Amino acid sequence: MSLRTQPLISLPALERALSPQRLRAYRLDSDRDETDGIARYLWNLALANAIGPVLHTFEITFRNEVSRAAARLMEKRALTHGRIPSWLDATPTMLLEHEAEKVVRAKERLGTDRPSQTEGHLIAQLDFGFWVALCRDPYSDWRAAGPRLWPRLLDLAFLKRPADVTTRSGIHQRFDPIRHFRNRIAHHQPIWDRDYLAWHEYVLESLAWMSPKLADATRAMSIAPRTFTDGPGAYRSHAETLLGSGPGPTKDVDAKLHSLDPHRREIVRSLIAALEADPAADPRAVLASFAASSSPGSEPTS
Repeated sequence: MSLRTQPLISLPALERALSPQRLRAYRLDSDRDETDGIARYLWNLALANAIGPVLHTFEITFRNEVSRAAARLMEKRALTHGRIPSWLDATPTMLLEHEAEKVVRAKERLGTDRPSQTEGHLIAQLDFGFWVALCRDPYSDWRAAGPRLWPRLLDLAFLKRPADVTTRSGIHQRFDPIRHFRNRIAHHQPIWDRDYLAWHEYVLESLAWMSPKLADATRAMSIAPRTFTDGPGAYRSHAETLLGSGPGPTKDVDAKLHSLDPHRREIVRSLIAALEADPAADPRAVLASFAASSSPGSEPTS
């Protein structure tokens, strides 16, 4: 008996939406068929989703530690603020042009609603790249017009860093790669073949430079390692459902048919055959036709 699942979408339609080039990145020469590549694509989506909470926890902690430490360094400096009471909105700005423009755009997104005019709201509007940029050399103490964050931030924000990390560049070199990895996920690029478990641990170890307990808790709750271990095979059935490329429920149907008496078995087989020949047919009409043809005096069914 042939009973295949109906596709939710055809492969050409899926390639048109996502692009053949994108889907090609998930195929291997050893694949059984195109369904394996789609399964790997679905697995990649699951991997991105699984590591999301780890990156989220790291990013929020990182920006809060940097902003909190920077605020402490600014406490005794006479600053003229814009409409938001924060060193980030000081006039004239202490930021380089690129970061200053990000603050301007963040303030525009906040609007002028009074409850939103706080440092916390402004911090939340600034992306991860902004905070990593504050770890670059122009934000060291040699630049008189700047906030002069480094090297003082080392002992204010990264108390649990390794003993051999003693410079601003050590912080930047550690955290900037996480920005690149995060952006790869944000741009929907493959991560299944990019040392996924090593990256997972790298982010957690970096989080531990700021909060070891939070890093341990995040590691304990993360589903990322299990999702990676499951592999693309765990998503093969989902890909088959998507493309209608699986065997369908044939085995289950055959097992149940075997338990029926011959007459009922014939009814079910005829119904399945009729629906395979014409999926739009009304099952009740098919049954009625079969019943009529099987009644006494009627011609034998073929």
